[in-house]
Amino acid sequence: MRLKDFLRSQVGKRRSEVFTGRATSPSSVKLQLKWRQMNIINERKLAARATELGNSVSPHVFDELVALTCSPSALVRRLAASALGKLAGIVPAEPAVRILQPLLADAHPQVRQYAAKALGAFGTDAEAVLHDLRDMYKNPNNRGICGKTRFLFTRV
Repeated sequence: MRLKDFLRSQVGKRRSEVFTGRATSPSSVKLQLKWRQMNIINERKLAARATELGNSVSPHVFDELVALTCSPSALVRRLAASALGKLAGIVPAEPAVRILQPLLADAHPQVRQYAAKALGAFGTDAEAVLHDLRDMYKNPNNRGICGKTRFLFTRV
């Protein structure tokens, strides 16, 4: 099964019952526990795959990394952003920068941090998102991220 098909198959599976806390019958509770366990297992598989793709040094993994940046898991999105940064100079810069740009506004700080670091790896090719990086640095909620990725302004 291709990764895109797998991600699509996971969307909408009993989420309304599981995540709204409506599971009251014993079978629903079992289903809820099974769903959580399945999510953890799938998340670990996808995270491992993102790491593997980042270490592959192949331009052919770009489409799969793009799909992983859309994952509902912050861990998978973070590792996909990191993988794209590792492949700077191997994958096409312009589409990679366009994929990483929305991750700068992610709800999870580590995803934002890894996206900023990955954009720094693209150097002057990431100049189009420099205004987004500056906005991120001005936001007081991003102080921890800014300290860890301050070097980016010297690269971009």
